[in-house]
Amino acid sequence: MFSEHVGKAMKLLDDLVDIEIESIDKIIAKVEADPESNEVKANELSLWNGVKTICQNGRRTGLGITALGDFIAMLNHKYGMMSLSRMSSVFTPFFVMRLTGSR
Repeated sequence: MFSEHVGKAMKLLDDLVDIEIESIDKIIAKVEADPESNEVKANELSLWNGVKTICQNGRRTGLGITALGDFIAMLNHKYGMMSLSRMSSVFTPFFVMRLTGSR
């Protein structure tokens, strides 16, 4: 069940990045259609094309360390507890295996 929920959450986050890219495309189209000269539009187009490139190439979504921290907090563990270190060493490889599909 956990793996199923992680997979759905990752898909949702990836879909959000797709929506962001669609919005950036609309902004770029709007700026290109503006009546100003290309010289005036150049900086803004450069900015938005750069943002789009980062979104497409990075695709940085995840449930990583923040999710692990939230999970540990829900178990009422405190920072620095030895049990926290042991738990992290067990769960972190599990998260990586499930998210990357490696065994």
